[in-house]
Amino acid sequence: MTELHTIACIGEQEPINVTSIAERINLSKGNTSKIANKLLKAGWVRKAQLNDNKKEVYFRLTPVGKKLFAAHDELHTKEKQRMYEFL
Repeated sequence: MTELHTIACIGEQEPINVTSIAERINLSKGNTSKIANKLLKAGWVRKAQLNDNKKEVYFRLTPVGKKLFAAHDELHTKEKQRMYEFL
């Protein structure tokens, strides 16, 4: 679940760095780095650098990562709708 929420965070805020991801999903930077590396190896995110800052690493979703992001977003939308109907 944390990996999916990390993908969602990156998709909503890209480009985004480890520090910002960690703050937004309330994880340590170390944990966030480990998750980001897993996502890199899986091919769901890629590293990027901004033109004006070559030192810092930012993350963006790959096309496959964007599909996961869209599916996750759709799932949340359906769950919200079900909750509204229930209430």
